[in-house]
Amino acid sequence: MTDTKEITADFNYLYRDGHKYFPVIQEERLDLQTLEAANAVLIKLPASADNELIWEKERAYAERASSEGKLILWELDFGLSTKKIDSSDSSLFYSLGIAIDEFVSTLWRDHKDVSIGVILNRGDAHFSRKFLWNDEQKQFFIEKMHVAQDKEQILDIILQNGDDWAEALEDNPSFILYAADLFSEYFQRLASYLPDTAMPFCLFDVCEIEDPAFLARLLSKERFQYILLGLKKSPLPAGHLNWDEGSCLGGWIGRSSPYFSTVSEVSLAVCLPSEEFFTQNATESLTRLFEELKSLQIPYRIIPESLLTEGWNGIDNIIVISASVSLQGKRRLQGFCAAGGKVVCIGERLDLANSIVYEEFGLELSAQEVLI
Repeated sequence: MTDTKEITADFNYLYRDGHKYFPVIQEERLDLQTLEAANAVLIKLPASADNELIWEKERAYAERASSEGKLILWELDFGLSTKKIDSSDSSLFYSLGIAIDEFVSTLWRDHKDVSIGVILNRGDAHFSRKFLWNDEQKQFFIEKMHVAQDKEQILDIILQNGDDWAEALEDNPSFILYAADLFSEYFQRLASYLPDTAMPFCLFDVCEIEDPAFLARLLSKERFQYILLGLKKSPLPAGHLNWDEGSCLGGWIGRSSPYFSTVSEVSLAVCLPSEEFFTQNATESLTRLFEELKSLQIPYRIIPESLLTEGWNGIDNIIVISASVSLQGKRRLQGFCAAGGKVVCIGERLDLANSIVYEEFGLELSAQEVLI
């Protein structure tokens, strides 16, 4: 039987009773022929409005897995992968809440001591395709576009396409980001039905997103602050789990061979600018930076500017785009320097107690690579 230990998380890792825990999670196999390296299993529960919410087969599997010393990550399959979400449909949201309540009062109650958390959604990260859009949502989107670089272009597209406005904007970055906000808000509301000890997860296949800077922005910890992410084919450490394969540092979930880095310490961070400072220059600079760090195989953490204070624990150096640092961000960076950290500036050197330009830091990285 698996010992009872509390599981928590920070920006990149999971912790079990305060110690780093690297979950290797085998996708559901009811015969329990798990991978030798697997220390956890995933159990999927049918939980759509059409399901009876009776999970006896899954309960038996959970008991066998626990007896084998495996932890459990649950997945509530709401059937949303095959249909679009109407965010204004309160009856749909209520039915999903009923399914979560039933899970919490039965399987979670009986197995919480051996459970990691609960997956609430899996699919791609093209959030604009996940919703039914109406005139009310169109108005909300227009009102939130005050920071969009392409506002006039978007308004023209909406005007020209009438009822088909959402389909016409499906690949527009600003619209995808708005849809990601809506998605996060929706599933964070659903996660509120879970007890505090049940960490909510979402799994996203991000292989269609080619721009790493946009991916970092899309899956920012600021946007998904209360939901942990498992990412398939991510070039960035933007989540906690690799779904089959990727660059996340905290663990793995899948059906084939485990694929993840067991970097125990990350001392470098990249500061993600706030939305209003996310210019084309910032996008290009971040893309080049992510590509260079990948080529040098240097592990790092991505921290949104608004969460710098919460996220710099264990970090020695933070790389920033100088022109995209806000006044509030500079104050946070002053605190980081006061705590002994160094700020590495892409662009002009910021007036901080301990800062250098990236070219100087690049020489340090090259020297490290030679030593390696």
